Amino acid sequence: MKKITIRAGRESSISEAVYILKGVLKPGDIILTGPASKNSLIRFIDVTVLIVKHVLRGITHSCVYLGDERVLDIDYKPLDRSNEVEEKTLEGLIRSKIEFFGSIKIYVVSPKTYTRKQRKIVVQESMDRFIKNRKTLNHTYTGCLTLGMRYIFFRNKRYKEDMSFKKSWTCGEMVAYLLKKSGTEIGKRATYTFVPPMFIKSKYFKIKRKVCIE
Repeated sequence: MKKITIRAGRESSISEAVYILKGVLKPGDIILTGPASKNSLIRFIDVTVLIVKHVLRGITHSCVYLGDERVLDIDYKPLDRSNEVEEKTLEGLIRSKIEFFGSIKIYVVSPKTYTRKQRKIVVQESMDRFIKNRKTLNHTYTGCLTLGMRYIFFRNKRYKEDMSFKKSWTCGEMVAYLLKKSGTEIGKRATYTFVPPMFIKSKYFKIKRKVCIE
């Protein structure tokens, strides 16, 4: 894995990161983000952020790259208390994380075995299932807290894997659902343990690039 560090605070920092990421990203890849260092400042204290910062090894979010600088994203936004499924630009994703954390780390990740056909299915399912139905889908605050509590206190309990389509999602579940739908091998596990850091800690995935803006 090659790590690239970009100095934060410059007008060109985000465009430089976009340029670097475009060189390695392929449709269907996973993008992971989180605060770049322990010194990153969070503008507002939020329970969800505190949980993911200390429990999820600093990787707070996962989303899917669709190609042409487009990203399928579902995120809870503490700054404006909104939740939604949306298609946004790669630049928009990075800018929103910079505004919240101050400095960020970005991972480009993909399954170790990932065919062109599987990538196409992931992108098509993203468009047909999530983007077309974005007004009826959401990322719930209470759902995220429930998953967080299970992950912290009941990690060894036996919960079933349920990859059926539903109305409320976490970002990790959404990514796992799309990969499973494409037939990509990512391992079988309790649904609530499909959290962002899993995509770099699991033997089924590889890190293609890491970019830090700090």
